[in-house]
Amino acid sequence: MADFLILLQHYNTVYEDDISPSSVSHSNALVVNLLYDTRDAVYYPTKGYKIKMDWSTYPKFLDNELASNRISFQANKYFPNRGEKDVIAARFYSKFGLGDVAFEQQSTIGGTDIRGYSEGKYRGSGLIDIQGEYRYNFAKKMGLVGFFGIATIYGSDTPSFDWKLYPGGGVGYRYNPFKKSKFNVGLDGAVGKGDWGVYFRIGEAF
Repeated sequence: MADFLILLQHYNTVYEDDISPSSVSHSNALVVNLLYDTRDAVYYPTKGYKIKMDWSTYPKFLDNELASNRISFQANKYFPNRGEKDVIAARFYSKFGLGDVAFEQQSTIGGTDIRGYSEGKYRGSGLIDIQGEYRYNFAKKMGLVGFFGIATIYGSDTPSFDWKLYPGGGVGYRYNPFKKSKFNVGLDGAVGKGDWGVYFRIGEAF
């Protein structure tokens, strides 16, 4: 499946400790999405693949101050386990910025890629990460998850951050409030490199 769209974004950036003056900017992009999806369910897949690639271009003729391109690729794979009661989920993600990448377009370690980083400290023109998660369902409507991943960045405004390894891992609790569908809510706690985070989840991380 392929999609084409125009993305208009407006930013108001405020820097801590007044390291730079606050700024108002925008990013206007042409975006192409390619998707290959064989998952057996959208909200709680137990097997199959989800592979997605996006290309975003920010040309100057769309009134961008800086011209750049961004290519992202993600591949999720799901394996049933323990008589199809549990799931092992694996994810590879990368985002590559090409050209003059604006601060607001930089990639940040955190959130889905990777939990345990809430400050937004580690950011750069590109990001690569891999992670895995075990989803253990010990009751009909309740479960636990354990996850671990590792990431790296390049093109950071702080060169000493480039190409270092940034691990993150943690555990979480899941509950399914619905009778007829598998759709979990839950809470994750994760620890990263000098950082940590607590995440309320609606659905799974990936």
